[in-house]
Amino acid sequence: MTTTTTTTTITTSQTRRRRRRRARSMMVLSAMLDENAKALKKSGTEESGDGGGDQHKNNTTTSNNKKRKKRRNKENALQKFFDVDSNIITTEGEGDDQEDEFEKTQLEIWGQVTQCLGKVLFFTFGVPYFASCSLQAMFVNPWLELKVSTHSKSGSSSPSLTISQTESVCNEIARFEKRLYYENLAHFPNEQDPSKFEKTKRKLIAEEMKRLEIKERTRSTKALGNWIGSMIYVSILVCVLVYQKEFMSKMLNELSAQFNGLDSATQAFVLMLGADMVVGYHSSDGWQAFLAFVITRYGGDYRKFETFARMFVATVPVFLDVCFKYWVFNKLRKMSPSTQIILSEIERH
Repeated sequence: MTTTTTTTTITTSQTRRRRRRRARSMMVLSAMLDENAKALKKSGTEESGDGGGDQHKNNTTTSNNKKRKKRRNKENALQKFFDVDSNIITTEGEGDDQEDEFEKTQLEIWGQVTQCLGKVLFFTFGVPYFASCSLQAMFVNPWLELKVSTHSKSGSSSPSLTISQTESVCNEIARFEKRLYYENLAHFPNEQDPSKFEKTKRKLIAEEMKRLEIKERTRSTKALGNWIGSMIYVSILVCVLVYQKEFMSKMLNELSAQFNGLDSATQAFVLMLGADMVVGYHSSDGWQAFLAFVITRYGGDYRKFETFARMFVATVPVFLDVCFKYWVFNKLRKMSPSTQIILSEIERH
């Protein structure tokens, strides 16, 4: 793209220089013709004054009139040529100026679109997210930690683990036991009394079990805090959308107007980029990573939700893709026909 633009600029500048040289040469030629016309006019006047008879005068006058007509025709032709050539040069200069102004306008619109999009994202997602994180860090997490510590200090029985947490603890204990057996054989290969190892192993396994239980309870407490934080986020978001409805509508209308101000190719590029990121060929990996993050964040085991994740990835992106194509062919065709044509050509190739 840069090479094509540079080549076009060089060709345009060379054409301008060539036309300027041509205009200068034609101006010099016109000046020479004017001087010759004046000289012939003077000589014709002298000949007409010094002639010997009426017949000679008439012949001289007729020839001079013919010469003058030829010169006038040449001068008119040169004048028309200069007018056309100057109009071409002026039109090209105005076209280049308009192209520069168009590029500057597009850059300004891009800046305004980015600014409007930043405002929308900040008030829609940024403000609720930071508010929910602050409330969770200042109130929710300390309250949950205090509740857990008070429960453990009171000496009452600890809350039982869930089935998935119990399975996770058992798997970790089995790995820990195998590691202890390996270390015992590696350090004490000639040990004759296995009872010592059994006593030590039982004690170490009990300590490891307590550590793993505390870890699982802390993880469940953190997941509960994430649930509460998400509920706070949704509540704040609903309040922003309800009580600041006019402000949000104004920002969205401004964003839509700025986006419509972009040229058709840029609009098609932005729409195609967003669609490919959400419902493109490689978007399934992103959806799976997103689901794994969400399930783990709220205390779930992704391996048990793997079937659900696959069904979600197989249906939701396809539904979104169909909705996007319906919007392109039903709404975008009326809003911006050229953008819809560009998108259709891109998808065709």
